[in-house]
Amino acid sequence: MLPTPQLIGIAAGVGVFWLTLAVVATLLVKGGTVERLRKELAGAAPPPPVEKPRLTEELLEAARTLPKRPALGEAAATASTKKGPPLRIVVRRFAPAGMLTSGDSPAYARASDGAARFGADAYDPKKAW
Repeated sequence: MLPTPQLIGIAAGVGVFWLTLAVVATLLVKGGTVERLRKELAGAAPPPPVEKPRLTEELLEAARTLPKRPALGEAAATASTKKGPPLRIVVRRFAPAGMLTSGDSPAYARASDGAARFGADAYDPKKAW
């Protein structure tokens, strides 16, 4: 007889194996693969694949239609967010006036100062190296 820890390990392995088989079978049935195979075996033609726009096609279309260099201050876009109202994004020139006291620099410094954001721990640069 095997010791108890090994028996527990074997039982867990067998359980994971059967659970994996059950999940794969469920996905094949619920995803429609089994039904398509039955129709194909009966001699029916398989349905044509659903045409979905691919991300690369969308990006290529955007590259063709969007301006190469948007006009500063005039090109605006609205970005939808999961939380809160949509954001209006405007392309404008960077204003470094005073570098760390005024202009855009303080906002950039605050965004990358390593402070905790979104409930995560604060970033410690010493741990990175």
